[in-house]
Amino acid sequence: MRRTASLDLSFDLDAALEGPRVPDGKPLLLDPRTVRASRWVNRHETSFEDADFEELKTEIQGAGGNVQPIKVRPLKEPAGEARYEIVFGHRRHRACLELGVEVAAVVEEVGDQQLWAQMERENRARANLSAWEQGMMYVRALESGLFPSMLALARAIGRSQGDVSNAIAIARLPTEVVAAFGSPREIRFSDAKALKDAVAQAPEAVMEAAKELAGGDLMPASQVLKRLTDAALEGVRSSNPPAQAGAAGAAKPGKGQAQKSKSVASERRFKAGGCPVVIADDGHGAVVRFAPNALPRERWAELEKAVKKLLG
Repeated sequence: MRRTASLDLSFDLDAALEGPRVPDGKPLLLDPRTVRASRWVNRHETSFEDADFEELKTEIQGAGGNVQPIKVRPLKEPAGEARYEIVFGHRRHRACLELGVEVAAVVEEVGDQQLWAQMERENRARANLSAWEQGMMYVRALESGLFPSMLALARAIGRSQGDVSNAIAIARLPTEVVAAFGSPREIRFSDAKALKDAVAQAPEAVMEAAKELAGGDLMPASQVLKRLTDAALEGVRSSNPPAQAGAAGAAKPGKGQAQKSKSVASERRFKAGGCPVVIADDGHGAVVRFAPNALPRERWAELEKAVKKLLG
């Protein structure tokens, strides 16, 4: 078995092939090719193409490497050249990889939940993730069962459930709506409710407008938002045209006909948690409609239980 009396900060390929070591939190210099991205990576590819990333590369090149170490964990089983998985520091690792310089890294054994929470906190503190990137990260964590609920996830990272919910709402927007923006990273937290409501109120109109925007010239995110919400308003108006009283030649429905029409087409509209909800009576039964992304899948069982209790 290999023994060393002092920490060697140079990269030793043979030592890496023997298996990653955990040197008590002290930084090592690693070949970036032996480090792979986490499966929980939360950055959109455009994060590695913007001016901020180029500035980071320039800083690292000038310093001869990353001054602030990234954190990695040893892989239980090597995958090709990879011996480590990133806990946090994807941008610094990518910069070193593209520059062809060694990456300074702290190696630590952490579990999946620890990795996820540390990466989320570090990335928000160092270079803010967009609302969409955060939402995608939260959705993956919930769908994989990493956290049992949205509340548990929010507590693990020290965020309000409202912030987490808004991020998830953005991540669950239809792909057409997201594609209408120049980049998903342009969608802001403050846009969450407006976009979610627009899709819920007039999905077909919003989808059509989104496709037109995606196929046209790039425009500022604020204009994209306005076009989509305007499309929703127009869609609602066209589906609910105002009644024309006293039109010439218009036949007035009889008393029985009016009562039948009212019972068949009656609707009740309200909002729950900021989401538009419609209860409609089509003459055969009541139908409850709301946006498919308004209620996370993990809460469908709660809805089913509530309906069963209500109907007794």
